Amino acid sequence: MAIINLTRYALSPQTLVKEQHAYPVKVVASSDDMPSEVFVFVRGKSTGTDPQVGDSFECVASVPQLSEIPVVGTDVASEPLTQIPYYRGSEVTLFARTEVEANKIWERIKQDVSILVANYNTKDLLVVTETVEIAG
Repeated sequence: MAIINLTRYALSPQTLVKEQHAYPVKVVASSDDMPSEVFVFVRGKSTGTDPQVGDSFECVASVPQLSEIPVVGTDVASEPLTQIPYYRGSEVTLFARTEVEANKIWERIKQDVSILVANYNTKDLLVVTETVEIAG
């Protein structure tokens, strides 16, 4: 049975400034049982040496996307000639307008990753339904 650990990084009350207008939320996924790269990003227009500048978070991956969308940093994900508009990563940083919105983002990510893990774990429920012999 696969398990994913999610770690949230947020501002502590001591680090808030007087006129706080941005509440960053960083989430890092890790797992020994399944791919940790569960966050899907869509490529934007890079304007510098960092290929991820201009990219945006799209969603938490579905089970098929874990095998269909390349991981950031791999040759397939990094090669501009392939023109694959998406890639997966194990962390995401988002900015909310309010602390309440930041908490809602965290709750939604936990919910979506929980659904992903539950769907991924259905592979452990497979039973034999048919066996055929094929001769050439």
